[in-house]
Amino acid sequence: MPEVSKYELKENIIQALKRRQLLYCDRHLKSYHLHPLVREKGEYLLSQNPENLRTAHSQAYNYYISIPLKPESEWQSIEDIQPLIRAHYHARQAGNLDAANAIISEVYEYLQQWTCAELVCGNIELPLLAEVKNITLSGAGKIPTPQEI
Repeated sequence: MPEVSKYELKENIIQALKRRQLLYCDRHLKSYHLHPLVREKGEYLLSQNPENLRTAHSQAYNYYISIPLKPESEWQSIEDIQPLIRAHYHARQAGNLDAANAIISEVYEYLQQWTCAELVCGNIELPLLAEVKNITLSGAGKIPTPQEI
């Protein structure tokens, strides 16, 4: 039997899932979507071992953070920073709060400009984000008291 590279093996698996309509490729968004039953089974299997779940989120974070972005001066909408938003989510789920905070600190100003901050950051319980929100909402230059945070 001929030896198959890891890349070829992954490509063969992707093609087999697509043929069986268990994996959908959205070329416009440049993303894949698993069939809901496959996704549910994967989530179930990962939830059985918290360390595997953290590892999967860590791998997803590494993938999204490695996607090249347009130069910051060309960012026009949330679509331009979507890999960072996804990296933030996976960093948070993996327990890497420093990385999650760093991402939000980098893009929060843009999210506010595009009125997306509450959509992306509304349920995030990160100390740095709470501080950024309070400083922004309280007025320029005013440092919030501990009671305001």
